Amino acid sequence: MYRAALVVVVALVAAVFSSSCREEQLTEQRVVSLLDSLDHKLVWLEYRLNSERWDALTTGKSDSLEFFERLYNYVITDRQNYDRLQQGEKLLSDKVDQRRAELILSRMQLGQIESHPEVIALRRAIGNPVIHAGGLISGLPLLDSSQSGRPGSGYVGRLHVDPQLSDAMGRLIRLRNQLARRERFNNYYALSMNSQGLDVDGHLRLLNRLEEASRPHYRQFLDSLAAQRGVTALSIQDVSLLIAGQGSSGAWSNFPADSEYVLVKESLAAIGFDLERLPIYFADTEAGDSTSLIQCIAVRPPSDVRVYGYRPGRPHEYLHQVGRALHWTHVGDDRPLFNSVLSPIWSEGVSRVFAYLADEPVWLEEYAHASALSIERHRRERAGVETARLRWTLMHLMFEYEAYTNPDRDLNRVYW
Repeated sequence: MYRAALVVVVALVAAVFSSSCREEQLTEQRVVSLLDSLDHKLVWLEYRLNSERWDALTTGKSDSLEFFERLYNYVITDRQNYDRLQQGEKLLSDKVDQRRAELILSRMQLGQIESHPEVIALRRAIGNPVIHAGGLISGLPLLDSSQSGRPGSGYVGRLHVDPQLSDAMGRLIRLRNQLARRERFNNYYALSMNSQGLDVDGHLRLLNRLEEASRPHYRQFLDSLAAQRGVTALSIQDVSLLIAGQGSSGAWSNFPADSEYVLVKESLAAIGFDLERLPIYFADTEAGDSTSLIQCIAVRPPSDVRVYGYRPGRPHEYLHQVGRALHWTHVGDDRPLFNSVLSPIWSEGVSRVFAYLADEPVWLEEYAHASALSIERHRRERAGVETARLRWTLMHLMFEYEAYTNPDRDLNRVYW
């Protein structure tokens, strides 16, 4: 009797196990169902997150931002779904489904790394460090490669952090690299580039071309700046403060800030963009508050894009964010998942094309009512500032690349 009961129990266990195995067996239909589920969840969560961010920006508070951030992280860090999707990706025959799987897996790869307990602990320990450039730009005009021993040197500014912070950053970088290698990437930098649809080698070639093209203009700008100040050596702060000030001159002084939206709208209409007919919502800061940055939030592109902020006398900043909104409304996909592959480099480039309208002589004369003399002075100043800003950006981009590709070095010795 006992043996008979034991046989029955074993048979039931075997049947349950067999049934479980059959239920877990992946098929294309099940993988597509998983894709649909994840896609719908991410679309809804991103909409909720962007809505909460808009509320936080415009009202100073958000009731549910932290809740939706946790919920979003829970979805993209679900290891079981990640493994199932990774295993089932090869079963997909439809090209759109294959692309959807690739995009969702890319997000989840980053999610797996950033949700790692040690990564979270290190990020909390580091906080939001202010990495400042210290030291001097040695011997103007700048040292060339034959003098400095560094090919392409043109911006000799060192990123400096204190030893304790440097050690924590080094551990974070090495840990991220270790976790990225589990996902079959050489390092975290390569994984991050892949998630943005970028190729590392192509990205570096672009940076090198920008460095070479901007080097003579940057040298000329620094020589001119040193001559203006009557010095033979500029401190790095001289340049950084100028970049922060954006080189605004008298050309924008007559710009009627209280009519900024109207004049920007008119100038864009002159080149074929009717803001009144586009799904872009504008909101200003409170009266008298001109300190906040102007920002664009794509709540649900291309049908719901919003611009917030007000800085009198800075029309290029306003046009910059309006340009970002125009990019989202014209290029954004109705399928939100596919918006994740719209390169931020592309978006930034397009938005700056609109920002540079405020430097064009015709625009300055017609909308800012600037004199010919102030326009010429303005264009000279802005050309130098934009070149310096480009070099500053190149320095930070190369710091990130060098740090992730060789994290065992002294981070204070990595500079561009």
